Amino acid sequence: MPDKFSLNDLFKTGLDKDKFKAGFLESKNKAEMEEVFSIFGENIEGSVDNIFSEVDSDGDGKISGAEFDAVKARFSDTNQDEISTNDIKALYMSSVTKKYGTANPKQMYQAAMSGGAGTLSSDYVTQLDTQAETLNNLITERKTASEKKIQEYKDAIDEITKKAAKDKGISSEEYAEQTQQTKDLQNKYDTKSRELEQKERELEQAQQKEKELQRELKSLEAEPEKNQTEIEGIKYDIDNVKNTITSLTSSINDLKSEIKSTNEALKASIKKQEQIQKNILANDKETQAKIKELKDKIEDEEKSAKADLEKYENERSKIDNARNFAIQEMRSSAAQSSEQQQLDFSNSAANCASLKDVNYSAEKGEKLAQYMRNHVVGFTGYCSRHVSNGIAGVGLGKERAPSAHMMDTLLAKNSNFKEITVSSKEELKSLPAGCIIVYEAGAREAGSNRSYNAKHGHIEVTLGDGTAASDGITRNIRYTPGQMHVFVPVA
Repeated sequence: MPDKFSLNDLFKTGLDKDKFKAGFLESKNKAEMEEVFSIFGENIEGSVDNIFSEVDSDGDGKISGAEFDAVKARFSDTNQDEISTNDIKALYMSSVTKKYGTANPKQMYQAAMSGGAGTLSSDYVTQLDTQAETLNNLITERKTASEKKIQEYKDAIDEITKKAAKDKGISSEEYAEQTQQTKDLQNKYDTKSRELEQKERELEQAQQKEKELQRELKSLEAEPEKNQTEIEGIKYDIDNVKNTITSLTSSINDLKSEIKSTNEALKASIKKQEQIQKNILANDKETQAKIKELKDKIEDEEKSAKADLEKYENERSKIDNARNFAIQEMRSSAAQSSEQQQLDFSNSAANCASLKDVNYSAEKGEKLAQYMRNHVVGFTGYCSRHVSNGIAGVGLGKERAPSAHMMDTLLAKNSNFKEITVSSKEELKSLPAGCIIVYEAGAREAGSNRSYNAKHGHIEVTLGDGTAASDGITRNIRYTPGQMHVFVPVA
């Protein structure tokens, strides 16, 4: 994979955002560029939006000649006709810092809500989640790239050492065996360390989630009879989170023990390898100088990687803090925007061809939709619980699942609902009130790069006016053929 590619593949004077995105995504589809764009995960379109905003400094929606020149001047080398992968990352990081990292969580939240849509229809938390995911990818990619480069330097040192041994008529077999043992132990140590970091982050998130749930439970328990359904849902989520915490804690302890023993073996192997190398290079000043130069490069790479990782982790921390603040604000706000209060459920079953032979129950559907509208709090990551609360709250079932995508098998057994097949986005948006859409994990919208959570999927209830509700309300009902299940309330 080339580390650089033509600047003209991405940036041209006069491009508007749509043309810029088209060119960016066209470059992304080139096989040799797949690795470059993998850092953005499922959030490629959002990342491209951020990068365009960073380039379009005057905000007029087009890249001017001056902005084009300004982008080139920011690149990390003197070749301004090519953009490197590091240049792409730098533009992205600059855009994220400008958009999410220049204010405290309260200011960020207020700015996100300033458009008037209100917390109930905002996807602010979802935006923060996708940025955190991309930063996680950047962290992983930077560590992997650094480990690869350092290993290349180490391999060069080993080749120089073996050549020196050969020139002196000394056997290098023992050194080669020891070098391979060191490499194997280093690979194991690096792999387990990355796994530990991921598990520790998941544990931190689970512990934060438990705290949020406990606070919410305490608030609802002030009126237990009124909030019985919501209390049951939160207790279910708390039990699942506690099980996750227990499992993660056990895995972390096992990993720490394994890493400790691996590190001890690695240190012993390195010490033995260096002693063999020292014997081979005795009185060979020229070879010693070459090896020192490579060791200096290793040290420089370690410092560079550390600086980059601190930058990425600092931005991720800001986003985590902003997310936690937003969730608390959304949950503490009982305000209903006029937009949501004016929602109507006028669509009839006749508007949807898929309901032709289905005995749709308008009574059940509108009751469920009304419950969902009255209980939205903003998109905070608990879609499954909110839909389950809605089903239970109107007496249509007691189905609950730890992940949204698991609800399809449960609803398939519920006699109050019947699964249908929807053949287009237009038909999906014309569904009457109270239909439940279950999206599989990672379900991707047709004709788009947008997709739902790769682990949990998504679930929502149609409101009969082209919108849908879960923990929040959205107008963007996504058509993901082959990756979704639609359940209609029936008489």
